Amino acid sequence: MGKQKVHNNTDPISFTAGTLLPDLSFLGSRRFTLHEFCTDMGKFYGRIKRTLFEEVQSTGRPAISFKNEYLKAFGITARQFNAIRIDLQGNIDSAIEVQTGRTADLGNSIKSVMKWLKTKEAKIRKVQADKNLSNTAKHDILKPLRFAVHNKKRRLAIMEATLAALKQDKEEKRVHICFGSKALFHKQFELTENGTEIF
Repeated sequence: MGKQKVHNNTDPISFTAGTLLPDLSFLGSRRFTLHEFCTDMGKFYGRIKRTLFEEVQSTGRPAISFKNEYLKAFGITARQFNAIRIDLQGNIDSAIEVQTGRTADLGNSIKSVMKWLKTKEAKIRKVQADKNLSNTAKHDILKPLRFAVHNKKRRLAIMEATLAALKQDKEEKRVHICFGSKALFHKQFELTENGTEIF
């Protein structure tokens, strides 16, 4: 357990508390261990949170409007629902902030790529019109330029499609949240192989 010292009367007091969870396996069944209980409660909490997110996204209703339904459906208290709702709203707000940042970054990147393409395409036209260069010299100069322009146009198309999707999500007030780690996210593609449990 640690505690941060207060430097003056205006500084907030902050501290970190720690505790040990006893192993209750001596009771004869892991079903009753505190660790297993906390794990099950975590899964239950996550299940409610994901379900609430899916319903908010699919219906457009605010999370608070599901309160009475969830108290009955999951057998939780109003305080527990509010904790989940506030936690979820934090995730949604964060996702919206990321969505806004990505939209701005992509817009700037697209402008940069278009400027680059304009410069390279002008150079290609200049080389093609240069009467002092032989066909072989033109070919040697233009081949890598055209290859670079081709790849950049492919990248531009991908960025424009991504930007359009982000703008559509914003217009429809839709956000995307990955609940869990990246490793867990990838397990969805091999559910049978890795024995991932679906809730």
